[in-house]
Parts: sequence; C-alpha cells; structure tokens
Amino acid sequence: MGLQRPTRPRWPEATGICYYKLTDVYPACAWATGDWYGVPKIAYYLSAQAYQPLHACAVFDHLAVPEGEGLTAPIFLLDDADQLVSGWRVLSRVFDASLKEVARAEFTGAGGIERVRRLGELVVPPERARSHPLLVVTEVRSGSRLRDRTFYWLNYAANPGCLFALPQTRLRVRAEANRFIIENRGSVPAVGVHFDCPEISDRFVAEDAYFWLDPGERRSVRVSATTGVTIGAWNAPPAAGTDGACPLERFRVESQNVGLEEFSPAPAPPLPACAGFRGMP
Repeated sequence: MGLQRPTRPRWPEATGICYYKLTDVYPACAWATGDWYGVPKIAYYLSAQAYQPLHACAVFDHLAVPEGEGLTAPIFLLDDADQLVSGWRVLSRVFDASLKEVARAEFTGAGGIERVRRLGELVVPPERARSHPLLVVTEVRSGSRLRDRTFYWLNYAANPGCLFALPQTRLRVRAEANRFIIENRGSVPAVGVHFDCPEISDRFVAEDAYFWLDPGERRSVRVSATTGVTIGAWNAPPAAGTDGACPLERFRVESQNVGLEEFSPAPAPPLPACAGFRGMP
C-alpha cells in the first residue's frame, strides 16, 4: 500500500494514518476496501498487511525502476505493539520475471526497537532491476516463527499482463472444519494466493488472502466456508480441498498474524462469530 508504508516509518513525525474508504454505500464497483455486503475486497487484505503492528516494509520512490537505473529501497522494521522481545530476523528478497531470486538483504537483532528502526537498504543493480515484473518480498521472523510477510510488484505497467505470465506452480489444498491448509507443491513461489467462490462471494471471508507462498511452504488460513471455494494464485490454477463445512458464515478477524507460522502445530485461537469483519459496522 503506497500510502501506509512511506508514512509509518516517519513516526513520531507522523503519528496516525487513515484511508478512504472502508465501505461501499451501495452495491457498485468502487474504491472501497469492503463491499456492500460487508465482505473484504482485494484492497482490504493488502491494507491489513500494510497496517500490521509488527511489519517489515520496503519504501520505493517509484513503482517502475527508471530505465538504466538500479533499485535502492530502504528497509524498515515497525513494531507498534512492542511484540519483539527476543531475537528477530528481517529478510528482503527480489525476484525477476522467471521467479529467480536476484537480490536479497538480511538484518538481525534482539529485543525491542522502540517502534521504528531503519535497518538498511535493499540494492538491486541495473541489469537485474529491469525485469518486468520485479517482485520484492519482505518478512519478519522471531525465533523460527514467521511473524509477518508482504510482497510488492514493480515494473508491471510497461508489460501489461506480466503478473499473470509468471512461471507456473501448483497448490495442494486440504479443507478442515473452518480452515484451508494450503501447500505450494511447485519449485517456484506461489504469488498472490487467493480464494475464488463466485456462488458465495457475498458472504465469504478469509483470515488472509493475496499472500506469498514459498516452494514447499504450507499455511493454515481460517475461512468462513470451505464448500464452493477454490484456491489459486496469479501463477497457479485453482485447486479445491476436500469437502468440509464451517459453522460460521461470518467472523471477525482478530489477528491477521495468526496462521503465518508455516504449519505450526500450535492451534490458533477460535474466532468468534459476528456479522461482518474487523472495522465493519
């Protein structure tokens, strides 16, 4: 999200952010992040990632690297809720159009950071920065646990459709009572993993969507329904899990961080039922 990420690292000069807008006032195509039915749109999930209390972000001057130039992006670690109490690691990686890693930067530390810390820079030389698209992934780990991850796409406007022409991977999906276990079975990352559910699109809600999944990685994602849903990615065909039923048609997403533990055996806390999602009236 272009607004939140350049602004949040400016704390304490910048102490608050709001965006327009959250809800649609009538059924229509508009720029709200939640539709008329109270269901999150794509922008809601991306905004939720950008607003995470514990978050690593890259800041870009442009969404397209100027011809002949390299990419230099400062990397910030944000911890608004003082969640870092032990060792941590921030990793930023860059992938080209073949989903080959072409650059990375890694930073480590221990304990709290007093909300914002500039860690250093991610540098991509000119010959590697001209890829269409250029994908940047940032993540935070504490111990062995993945606490936050987000990805960015650059250089896409010069080659329309390039985000959907990435090398293909395949997903394996297992449905449980109120969640999907999603595994990337291919040799390249799954980019923009999301849920398709045309028959229940007016009431389906997921804990997270449009996320990055490394090769061999698994995620457990809580959802409001498991029937009538397929899971795909920008570079993976839709996959359906085994039949299942969820007793909740709507729920409140209490924490977008739950489920990022790479199939951790520790159970996530149950979600209470409610009408709508976080922030909706």
